[in-house]
Amino acid sequence: MKKILSTILALAACTTLTAQDFKITHGPWLCDLTSDGVTVVWATSKPALSWVEVAEDDGRSFYAAEHERRYETVAGRKQARKTLHSIRLKGLRPDTKYRYRIFSQEVREWKYNDKVYYGDIAASNVYSRQPFAFSTLPTSGCDLSFVVLNDIHGRADYMAGLCRPIDFAQIDFVAFNGDMSNSTESPEQLYRDFIDASVGAFASETPILYNRGNHETRGIYADHLPEYFPKVGGNYYKLYMAGSVAVLLLDCGEGTQAAARRAGVNLMKLDAICLTHYHGDHIFGLPGLLQTLGCQGRERPLTLYGPEGLGEVWPALRTLTGPLPYPVRAVQLDTDPIDLTTLSSGWPAGAQLTPFRTRHRVPSRGYRLDLPRAGRFDPAKARALNVPVPAWKLLQRGQSIPLENGAVVAPADVLGPARRGLRFVFSGDTAPCPALEQAAQNADLFLCDATYPDNEQEAQAKQWGHSTFAQGAAIAKKAGVRRFWLMHYSPMILEPEAALPNAQAVFPAAECGFDGKQIILQYDEEAT
Repeated sequence: MKKILSTILALAACTTLTAQDFKITHGPWLCDLTSDGVTVVWATSKPALSWVEVAEDDGRSFYAAEHERRYETVAGRKQARKTLHSIRLKGLRPDTKYRYRIFSQEVREWKYNDKVYYGDIAASNVYSRQPFAFSTLPTSGCDLSFVVLNDIHGRADYMAGLCRPIDFAQIDFVAFNGDMSNSTESPEQLYRDFIDASVGAFASETPILYNRGNHETRGIYADHLPEYFPKVGGNYYKLYMAGSVAVLLLDCGEGTQAAARRAGVNLMKLDAICLTHYHGDHIFGLPGLLQTLGCQGRERPLTLYGPEGLGEVWPALRTLTGPLPYPVRAVQLDTDPIDLTTLSSGWPAGAQLTPFRTRHRVPSRGYRLDLPRAGRFDPAKARALNVPVPAWKLLQRGQSIPLENGAVVAPADVLGPARRGLRFVFSGDTAPCPALEQAAQNADLFLCDATYPDNEQEAQAKQWGHSTFAQGAAIAKKAGVRRFWLMHYSPMILEPEAALPNAQAVFPAAECGFDGKQIILQYDEEAT
């Protein structure tokens, strides 16, 4: 009897060891977060068929309903012979919290054809904790929080110490900015150097955006790095855009669509087209652009602004475009400011577009864009008023927050004095005039008509309602602008740079504008 009992115990021990032999060894960690997807990565001790179950966090138990299984597939075929599993969760909703679990089923034998013998299932633990959670990036609202880590060089303990004081529940993503290891020699090294420490600190719920450093190009295992940090498109270096994108188009001449493509501007995101006047070189690109937006599936309304005469011009353009699958609202302007937040949620509170009368041969307008900046947020005041941390972003965006006790907290209750914002001014076609000088006051970027390069051409410029290089520079100087770009050159000007000294003699910082020229205007960090 004793011998039989010993045999039974030995068999039980053997069974236990066999069951434990297949397991999840590393992860999960999240990668390449976007507004509509994220990639889940983990490793198992043996080859397995793996899947993810994911659902929106609606407050109910994760197991209140059955969830679709998401598999890694290649050409429609499930991957079942891998130990490193990477599953892209697609078609998610922006700015939404999700919960998920990972599952892997051991593939014990694959004899022939599709005769597969499966073994045990390993899954993320749900007995001692809730399912993992993450939130997709927003498409509206511009406030995000992130952490940048780089040059760890394999010091996992050091990284863990850096991460310890951070509340990752308030962080949208973590950017790995290169040189996380000295070199890439093996999977074990990757896990030891930083992956396991990342999973322990945040990576199962706060996604990693990975950017390869020079040290990650070293080592015999370097070519395998994309398997551990997969990216949509396969490139290490990419532009991530999170939050709102708001786009205004100033005039629409021939070649506008081609220029936008070269500059990487998505015109589908247009909120409005602002016409300065109705000469052909400023509007002949409109019919084609409006048709293209329709062919690309635009449904959102589009606003068309312009000076006097829009009521006659728009019907003619409308005839050329034919039927459109989206509404176009044509608005004739005077000089009243436009609240841009009425166009889309991509604009900060208080953003204004102000048209002003210019001096051309026909009714014309220039445009001034003002982007205000709220005062500094005071966390101590927010805590004293018992404002929940998730609501802090809303207050910074200019929204009032109702509390459970019935009180309402306004942005002014937690924000300091307003800080200096940003100002952009576009002259359109114009001769010098007081309205232009007034609009350009303290502009961060001023684009001005510079049709004629030579100072001796002032009389000709006045006759045709344009400016010379030096006249535009004089306005920039009087207005105290920070950056000044010349534009709208005469077709006779083959090399604008040759005449640039005429402008720089008046305003030394003058620059020649050209197709595709770009700049990122940033708020002054210390401005009040």
